[in-house]
Amino acid sequence: MKYSEATKLIKGLSKKYSINNDKSAFGIIYKSMPVTWVDNQQQFIFRVVDASEFNELPYSHKLWMILAELAMTPLDKRKDEHKWNVIIGNDDSEVEVGFGSIIAWKKDSLGHGYLLSLNDSDSLTNDEVVFTDEEFSALIKYIKKLPDGEWQAKVAEHGKTEVKSEEGDD
Repeated sequence: MKYSEATKLIKGLSKKYSINNDKSAFGIIYKSMPVTWVDNQQQFIFRVVDASEFNELPYSHKLWMILAELAMTPLDKRKDEHKWNVIIGNDDSEVEVGFGSIIAWKKDSLGHGYLLSLNDSDSLTNDEVVFTDEEFSALIKYIKKLPDGEWQAKVAEHGKTEVKSEEGDD
């Protein structure tokens, strides 16, 4: 199972689930609290923060099955083939600390489509601003429906940038 497949299935269980997928773990957050995670560096490992509370989560048994399948998947088979940022602009001038300088498309966390967001270079690996090939195609379809959509889609296609790998950044 790929990370993107697991993310889609889990978010389909409840809108209150969110995912934090980084170099070390694929973490599940429910109502702003971490509840479980799958190890991203070793196969077959996933942990539950509090086993008694896990059973009370929405569709906990389905969540367990998704996480078990992800944990069983070999590490090299979990990643999608391509991951993209869709960068619209980048201001390289001195920017005040705490503010981003990169304008990029992101997925709306409420599931209402897409938004433009202000990011710094570190946040370009967050799931919200990373698009798979399929997600990028859906974004382009969405953009084409906007005013000046054809032109905006060309800008988005020009700004399609492969996500820089975090591997080797210790």
